[in-house]
Amino acid sequence: MAPAKMSFPLAPPVSDSLVDIQSLSKCYSTSHTELAAVNELTLTIPRRQRVAIVGRSGSGKTTLLNLLAGLDQPTRGRITVNGHQLDQLTRSQLADYRCRQVGVVFQSYQLMPQLTALENVELPMTLAGTGRRLRRERALAALERVELSQRAAHLPSAMSGGEQQRVAIARAIVHQPALILADEPTGNLDSATAGTVERLLLETENLESTLILVTHDMALAERFGQRLITMQDGRIAADTTR
Repeated sequence: MAPAKMSFPLAPPVSDSLVDIQSLSKCYSTSHTELAAVNELTLTIPRRQRVAIVGRSGSGKTTLLNLLAGLDQPTRGRITVNGHQLDQLTRSQLADYRCRQVGVVFQSYQLMPQLTALENVELPMTLAGTGRRLRRERALAALERVELSQRAAHLPSAMSGGEQQRVAIARAIVHQPALILADEPTGNLDSATAGTVERLLLETENLESTLILVTHDMALAERFGQRLITMQDGRIAADTTR
């Protein structure tokens, strides 16, 4: 796979806040009305904070995460991450942003089935144009961090769900992103494996990343978050820092 041509700015402005969201809305039109999945939301998140976002299905949690990941565009408002206003970035700049500034852990793992664990972890760096030797070194270190170095040559189909999620965590942290987003990362796992994944996510605070977790599990949110945000109808219903 040929490396992507880098177009993302190399030196973002420095600010105490990593995430700055102002009057953010994401609306979907139906035949009769406009549905606001995120509704005039304003939120600031400092660097290195662990944030858990909870709420019922349809409250806007995953939509907000997709907006933060640059996977979706807002209808109105502004979303700024690490000094970069995402709605002002081009498609190629957004791709660079996802390769370099953000790591995402999905509930369904989202590994490339034809790639080994090592190649999956390397993928963000491959797309960012990182040299082969450096990306291999970092990917092996990330797999060791999630206790899967012995599975580096295995395809996802040869791994358990828990192992695949640990590969996904390694992929999310390998490029030392400013922001890590985790969307129901333990939702498909048994309790023992979920405990392992939770521990690995908690250890990411040593990477100096801001970590935002979306979950339906209030107990997990309370164990995990230094800050607990409850969403309802696309808005913030409660916001508590501990």
